[in-house]
Amino acid sequence: MWPYCGQPLYAEAMPTLVNLTILNGAGLVGRLEGSPVYVPTDEPGRALDVQFEASEVLWPWSGYLALYIRVRPDDALLEATAHGEVRLTVVSAPGPGEKEDRRSDIVVPLTVPIIPTPPRKKRILWDQYHSIAYPPAYIPRDDLTTRQDILDWHGDHPYNNFHGMLDHLRERGYYLEILGSPLTCFNASQYGALLIVDSEEEFYKEEIQKLRQDVDLSGLGLIVFADWYDLETMKGVRFYDDNTRSWWEAATGGANVPALNDLLQPFGIGLGGPVLEGTMELPGGESVALQSGTAVMAAPQGAWLYTATTPGVKGKGPGVATAALALLRSGMGTVSVFGDSNCLDSSHQKAACWGLLDGLLAFAGGEPEGLSHADGALGQAHGSLAGLPARNPDYDFKLVSRVLTEPLRCYPNGAAGLPGALPIPGPRPGPEPRKGDGGSETLDSRLRDVAAQANASAEAGEGEASKHYVRQHPSLLPAISTGYSNAALGLAVAGVALLMALILARRRSAKGAVLPPKTRSLGGISGARRRSVTNVAS
Repeated sequence: MWPYCGQPLYAEAMPTLVNLTILNGAGLVGRLEGSPVYVPTDEPGRALDVQFEASEVLWPWSGYLALYIRVRPDDALLEATAHGEVRLTVVSAPGPGEKEDRRSDIVVPLTVPIIPTPPRKKRILWDQYHSIAYPPAYIPRDDLTTRQDILDWHGDHPYNNFHGMLDHLRERGYYLEILGSPLTCFNASQYGALLIVDSEEEFYKEEIQKLRQDVDLSGLGLIVFADWYDLETMKGVRFYDDNTRSWWEAATGGANVPALNDLLQPFGIGLGGPVLEGTMELPGGESVALQSGTAVMAAPQGAWLYTATTPGVKGKGPGVATAALALLRSGMGTVSVFGDSNCLDSSHQKAACWGLLDGLLAFAGGEPEGLSHADGALGQAHGSLAGLPARNPDYDFKLVSRVLTEPLRCYPNGAAGLPGALPIPGPRPGPEPRKGDGGSETLDSRLRDVAAQANASAEAGEGEASKHYVRQHPSLLPAISTGYSNAALGLAVAGVALLMALILARRRSAKGAVLPPKTRSLGGISGARRRSVTNVAS
């Protein structure tokens, strides 16, 4: 299943996040009994560490189960295919005439290819934390020449509109990991390059300070792909939304260039200017298009600059050669900044710039040939850091920013062992005594029984049974009452879920099997009501 089948797992990588949907056809309200567990079914399976996060309440008829999958550090040289099972039990209200809670045992098979940890220069880290999603923010499109899409709503994720870039990197032998936490939550000594592409979020001061140290002292290669930013253009893309009956103002440009300038200022690099459209020529004859970009307004002595020939800056004045790409060696590391991300974005990509990306990664890896030449370095600084674009004074960015409203912290998808992230996985556990051979048959028979009961009682008495169940479990009341506050939406969702549950129950009863859970989008695991569940398997 792409994208998970596209890249094997290895030790010391960021957790691989898989989100599953739990469809509970046995009752309107349900809960998990105890904690889900991961059980290895072969020896390589013991190399996996699986942590969980799940819905506190399955209502209406459904919930989520998130898996954080990692390889244990002592298996950094392992090359094998690991097999295991995720096991959980869903408890629902008794049906009409029943006295006992309904219990559904679920088994999800897990197969994971494992390889030895790749060398540092082949490992790339993608910054996802600083991408602001729609909704709730109105982030305008990155390519202003596109008329059919006015919103930047395609995800800005390697699994969505940057999937072409991900496929290219894998074909070139690179391994891409995704960081969903601030830049303080990764170990720079493990990665050859950090990709910050089309970022709209602000940066914590601690992130800026750490990144300077990561580049200068740890040898990290920082690669930034920005986008257009112009206050007048931002005012011009406001629109009236018929659904909310209000004017929508752009939170920022295609990228948050003032925030990127804060990040790049310690290296003497600054971005700005009017929206750029043009073409940049690279050594070797590759031509890179700027669809709606920003210019390099400042670069220090010793940097390399590449210019783009513009047919006109949004129709104002004659065509000029404008700096669009800057490369810099700083301390033990490198910094590369390009003014447009559309050539990586599959949504409205006019021409891919894989050659440029390969060249920047080679530069980050210390290869002498390519985009940097000793005779092409700047003899004096280019431009000035003074007069760079300012933030929009008419927009309260706190409405959409986590950085401005939440304290700095790591999340479970950050590097292991940091506060807020998952703990460092322990050593591989020893073998477990095998249970009786009749276990799987007993499980299947129980599932068939529960499915038959759900099918028989789905059309009658379900509401009273659910009320009785809630009275027996008062801790569920806060979550349920919150949902009932939006009665119309709740009834609509419950109606659709009921239809799905009836279909599932009939298919289960007829076939005597349970359908596998459906895989959800990776962005949906941070609900308002959730609980953390630890791995209790050994």
